[in-house]
Amino acid sequence: MPIEQVSSEQQQKTMVAEIVKRAIIDEARVNIALQQLADDEALNGTLLRITSLSFVGMLMTLEDELDIKLDDELFMKMKFTLVSDLINFVYATYVTAQAGKAI
Repeated sequence: MPIEQVSSEQQQKTMVAEIVKRAIIDEARVNIALQQLADDEALNGTLLRITSLSFVGMLMTLEDELDIKLDDELFMKMKFTLVSDLINFVYATYVTAQAGKAI
């Protein structure tokens, strides 16, 4: 289902979270199901090893998937420790972008 068709705020956040988690799993090259990646999982811990190069790959993937522009400098300056940190940042950018498109 295209993200534009998702109506409620909770549905939008869930959709964004799934897209972010898919990008994390792909970039970390781990063989786990989307549902197995907890929001409180460390991005650089025992399960995931997200490098700065991985973040660049995720940045491009997320921009394409969500049709948004993530601020490269802000993205690189932010401290993302947990999966939820990245989800919240991307979701806030997505909401802002959607509000701009509605005008």
